[in-house]
Amino acid sequence: MNARQADELVEVRILGMPVAAYQRACQYDEELLRELMLAASRPPGAGCLPPAGLTALIDELGQGFPQYTDVPQADVEAARARGAETVDLALLVGPEVGARAAGFLESLACAEDLCRQGELLTLAAPPDVVELREWYLGQIVDQIEGRAPTAWVERSSVTESS
Repeated sequence: MNARQADELVEVRILGMPVAAYQRACQYDEELLRELMLAASRPPGAGCLPPAGLTALIDELGQGFPQYTDVPQADVEAARARGAETVDLALLVGPEVGARAAGFLESLACAEDLCRQGELLTLAAPPDVVELREWYLGQIVDQIEGRAPTAWVERSSVTESS
């Protein structure tokens, strides 16, 4: 990471966010988090125990990563209302958010492993959701580290389907 003051905000530019894919990713992630929270809320004697490490995973995902869903949501909704297929976003974040974005992506990958192993009812995320997550969160990490933004179309090999 570049030497930055702890209180310095960094502008992260998300160029060409595909509106429909972003909304699918948010919907999927909300379903996943809901199931993780439900699994963790079971009393110890209520049948199946949650998979090992689930509590830590839920803490990481449950604390949320507001820039992933909350911050751009209004801009994405406005773009959808206009009928736009893509939207450019600008996020102001502290330099510590880069590490949180990387950790959040790692936690989502762990949750996906649980889905693939059948530990959760939620199916593993489709490839376009995974690719969008990796690009979006990767943009945050990269730009905090001083790299230039990369637009979705410059990076994506997944075609968006509505």
